Amino acid sequence: MRTIGVFLWLFCAVFVLFSGSTSHAQGDLVVTSPLTLSSDQTFNNVTIRAGVSLTLGGHTLTVLGNLTVEANSSSAPHLILTNSADTLTVFGNVLFRGRNTLTEAVIRLHGNFTEDFNGATIQPGTPGTRFEFVGVNPQTVTFSSPGVNNAFFKNVAIFNTAGVTLATDVFIKGQLKLEEDAVLTQTGTSEVYFSVRLPDIDEGTYNVVNTRINGSVTMIEGFTLESSTNHLFIAANTSLTLNGHDLRMKGNLTVEANSSSAPHLILTNSADTLTVFGNVLFRARVTR
Repeated sequence: MRTIGVFLWLFCAVFVLFSGSTSHAQGDLVVTSPLTLSSDQTFNNVTIRAGVSLTLGGHTLTVLGNLTVEANSSSAPHLILTNSADTLTVFGNVLFRGRNTLTEAVIRLHGNFTEDFNGATIQPGTPGTRFEFVGVNPQTVTFSSPGVNNAFFKNVAIFNTAGVTLATDVFIKGQLKLEEDAVLTQTGTSEVYFSVRLPDIDEGTYNVVNTRINGSVTMIEGFTLESSTNHLFIAANTSLTLNGHDLRMKGNLTVEANSSSAPHLILTNSADTLTVFGNVLFRARVTR
């Protein structure tokens, strides 16, 4: 009986007391006042209430179910990842409705990602939290307020061979990489915006129809869009510099209108090569 009693006591001692206020039931964590992890932790579901914060503090947080960051219109951060050792893994879905501080760390997602707030909920800093989509079942990404000054990704890696679907416009201000056999798909008329680098897609399948340059992008290696449905747009007042590399595409190339003298497509290196199998439309200046 003594052995059984000790076992039951250990079984029930699921939670660790933290500085800050939390409530929990059946393995869930609800953060109701500022909380910093003091060790690696695993919970079923995690909810961060509006106006309070959860700081990983150099630790690993594993969420077996869903992660929810509740709505808050203030600038106060909710999820704080500022240590390079921070690791957040979520096996369920994530829902962001409040602001966060994401300057370091890795967020590994097995389920769907949803940003549902009219503001800057997801704005990774420098060097920026890396989002990794690692599910074995199809995943979706949805932003309600995408934009370079609203919600965006910085560095993103797609590992899912069953496919990640971008259900809305997505802005990427760092590097998007498709890992081996990963699949990235886009729905409807949504677009993927790149502000700093073209995506690294050589190892995976890039089923994105509308790829849009949305900043000053300089190529660091050759880039190929393999499908006739892969189209590239250079937005007004932005630029793409080939920088001595090959740009090859089976779809269409569109350089959008701009009344200024600023160049949009820049080919000034003798090694630059642009090959377009689809249609080309120039509505702005080109430097060659």
